[in-house]
Amino acid sequence: MKWTSADSVTLREYLNKSGNKLIEYYRSRIPLCDGKSIEEVALQAKFKEGFEFAIRELQTLAFEMEENQDATSGNFTAM
Repeated sequence: MKWTSADSVTLREYLNKSGNKLIEYYRSRIPLCDGKSIEEVALQAKFKEGFEFAIRELQTLAFEMEENQDATSGNFTAM
């Protein structure tokens, strides 16, 4: 699957219209690491890491294409 700038625009519009509810929902569902043994804590930490990764992926997909086309993202010598 190839992600395009049009897909980023659609995702960004959805996030803006919904008030970032999808990302906030995932943030509210991040599990706590409250295990009683080392193994439980390790498994819970990996599960938590998966939620955090998904949130970062959504933010990256929504905003990375926009930054690549923005003239302000370049440096002075390249302009």
